[in-house]
Amino acid sequence: MAAHKPVEWVNAVIQRFDEQLPMRTGQVSGHSKVGLEHSKECLVIISQHKFSLVASGLTTILKTVNHAGKRTQGGGAEWERNLQLSQLSILDTLEKCLAGQPREPSRLDESTLVKQLLPEICHFLHLPREGGVGGGGGVGSCGAQGGPLGLGVSFYPQLRASASRVMFSLSCNHFGVIFNRISTR
Repeated sequence: MAAHKPVEWVNAVIQRFDEQLPMRTGQVSGHSKVGLEHSKECLVIISQHKFSLVASGLTTILKTVNHAGKRTQGGGAEWERNLQLSQLSILDTLEKCLAGQPREPSRLDESTLVKQLLPEICHFLHLPREGGVGGGGGVGSCGAQGGPLGLGVSFYPQLRASASRVMFSLSCNHFGVIFNRISTR
């Protein structure tokens, strides 16, 4: 029974992180930002010992958030903002977790990285360069006022940059995994 405790604890921290995302909490306050940052720091530290669990959990959260964004397009300006802030938080956490990883991934890591995480990261690389300008592929619709849903502020450039940093970290730490995936296509 004691062997299962670390897994339960990791899952509890991942669940807490998910619950603190702006998309889940709604209004972003100073207190919620501090809580989210604390959860990020905990996940980064835990990932040094339980990378597979943390990477899998964060990938699942990212996939859920991305699919919620696709299903609920037009949910309002505040909802769109919170969605994008949530995506930025998840990508930032993934980047920090990947930065401290060993160069030799296990089979489980490869499966998580290639089959689950890579497609989710590529989703962000296809976002328009600027809100309201450019091609599709993004989450939400672009309004005429310069941002998604007319927000005037778009997080698309930050999402693209963050996804690029995650992809860079993936390629530095797990080049063989990514190369094998690309070469099989």
